[in-house]
Amino acid sequence: MRNHAGSRRSGLFLFLAALTTSVPAVAAALVWKPIQTAVLKMDDRPVKLWELYRTDKKESLLLLQLGARFLLLDVSARQVFEIPEKSLSRREKVIHMRFPDHAGVVLSTAEWTFRDLGRARLIRLRLAEEGRWLEIQLPQTPRHRNFY
Repeated sequence: MRNHAGSRRSGLFLFLAALTTSVPAVAAALVWKPIQTAVLKMDDRPVKLWELYRTDKKESLLLLQLGARFLLLDVSARQVFEIPEKSLSRREKVIHMRFPDHAGVVLSTAEWTFRDLGRARLIRLRLAEEGRWLEIQLPQTPRHRNFY
């Protein structure tokens, strides 16, 4: 089995470079805001120290803090990146992520599942190398487009 760490890092670099082209030149960082009512489970157990963040620019990106570890989840691409803490800076409850100066490591994942639970959206995946299950429930705001 080959080691694709170099190609994975370049993939993250290209991914973050694409984000910079879609973000105005004035912004030098992604701004991550906490999701207050999310639910997180690891191996079907609640996690004690964690925080989940979302950016306004892309809804498919989530930043998960597990203790001192940061995972960037690209839900649409079904990829998880481990981001070094030195590429993040915190101001109150908001996190700013500089890019692409510190590329993260791609974690191998498997068995992604997405479900609409009505008032929440379920994302479930397995971190393949660690053999651990990660389950996130994100709150959804109801859309009253057809409601009169």
